[in-house]
Amino acid sequence: MRKLAIVSVIALFSGLTFAGTTYEDLDANKDGVISAEEAQANPELAGKFKDLDKNQDNRLDAAEFAQFEMTPAPEQQGAEATQ
Repeated sequence: MRKLAIVSVIALFSGLTFAGTTYEDLDANKDGVISAEEAQANPELAGKFKDLDKNQDNRLDAAEFAQFEMTPAPEQQGAEATQ
């Protein structure tokens, strides 16, 4: 039970850290893709940008961004391993 509470708190605070960084929020110029420059608004996304950009067009479309959203945050990966 305590582990569940800790994981919940971590998830809550990691969500607050990047609040307002949805696909729509990050697409600052509203052209339907996230450029490498726009990705800088989210340090974690910026760090994974090249790996997520599967077609190497220097932009993330909705499908490529979805892969980022499905990847647990580093602090959550550690918490899941201890369960």
